[in-house]
Amino acid sequence: MADHYFAVAGYGAGTGADVDNPETFSTVNFAAIKAGVSAGDIIYFLDGDYNHTPDFRYFANSVTLKSLNVGGAKFYIAKVSGDALQELYFWPNANTILTFDGLKFENMKPWIASDASKWCILKNCTIYTTTDLTSAGRGIMRQNGGGTNTVHDCSFNYISAETNTLLIQCAANFDFQRCSFNFDLSNHSASLATIQGFSNSTTLKNCIMSADSSTYINPANLDFANVGVNCCVHNMGALNDQGGGTGDGTNNVFADPQFVNPTTGDLRLRPSSPCINAGA
Repeated sequence: MADHYFAVAGYGAGTGADVDNPETFSTVNFAAIKAGVSAGDIIYFLDGDYNHTPDFRYFANSVTLKSLNVGGAKFYIAKVSGDALQELYFWPNANTILTFDGLKFENMKPWIASDASKWCILKNCTIYTTTDLTSAGRGIMRQNGGGTNTVHDCSFNYISAETNTLLIQCAANFDFQRCSFNFDLSNHSASLATIQGFSNSTTLKNCIMSADSSTYINPANLDFANVGVNCCVHNMGALNDQGGGTGDGTNNVFADPQFVNPTTGDLRLRPSSPCINAGA
């Protein structure tokens, strides 16, 4: 097993063999690294803003892609209102697992391709938009295939510019734990939003799912509160906001989570949040 280190342009001119000699990140040299990694290797990204759409496809072995400091490495694409949300390929090869740890993705969304032999693990990652974008009806995360992908301790903030959109498109057997989701369709009062993939085979534990008060959620297709355990649910449609009716899950809280600043992707909780130490 080996470690590999990358830095933003201008801060790395080494071989990437250690933290003091990082290699400058580019799609060209990253392709070479992908071909040469061994199972268990860790690819570190030093702190900085990477103006790239990295291509996380076709790794020959299971590896971890990690921010040297949690949240310190951010991949971003500049967008303006109405632009398309950038697809970000999380496509492991057969018999491999890709792990993403502590990375931030601005105006990008993971597109995960998985099945029984390949899947992804996301932990401590932040995925958010800075303005209202479109996603071809696929939301802030897209998945195809049937693999059980693990998403722990991540936050998602999606400002959508399209009507009749999917907020998330995923398989039913995802494992979401300690994640926060915030959705904003406030500039599009005719929007109707749905989530795909939340069923009884979804793990949804200790998560927060919240939308702005003007977002229109399709109540017929969002029956996920019945699988939620110790979750906080707010403005996610009549079927999910009952708090005492059918579909209210196990030990869930139905209240505004009071995020610090969702417009910047900061989904930490304010000290007055009713979700702190609740739902247990």
